[in-house]
Amino acid sequence: MLANRLHEGKDFHHRNAEQGGAKRRLIRPVPLRIQEALENVRNLLNCPQVSRIDPEERHLEIFEDICRKAAPVEGNFVHDCRIAAIMPENGVTDILTRDTSFRRIPGIKIIDPFVRE
Repeated sequence: MLANRLHEGKDFHHRNAEQGGAKRRLIRPVPLRIQEALENVRNLLNCPQVSRIDPEERHLEIFEDICRKAAPVEGNFVHDCRIAAIMPENGVTDILTRDTSFRRIPGIKIIDPFVRE
């Protein structure tokens, strides 16, 4: 789905006739089944615009620093901080996400894929 939109360059909005054709954000109210989710990940990884990055040697040190700066870190936010720790190790400063919790992490530029600049 997202990979197809990346390849096709399509807009991430749909029009609702009941709202006079005004643009609305496309939201998926029902989670994907695991096979659909895995297919989406595989498709994304096959996009030339997408690169995989992995933890490097300084990961734990950077992760601990981020956790101190963004405290309290608990629940799903732990995973967000882990992602944020991988970014500088790989020279990444921007993240494409709708997850607003990344705003709590200093040094990251958040890009909302559904907002046109």
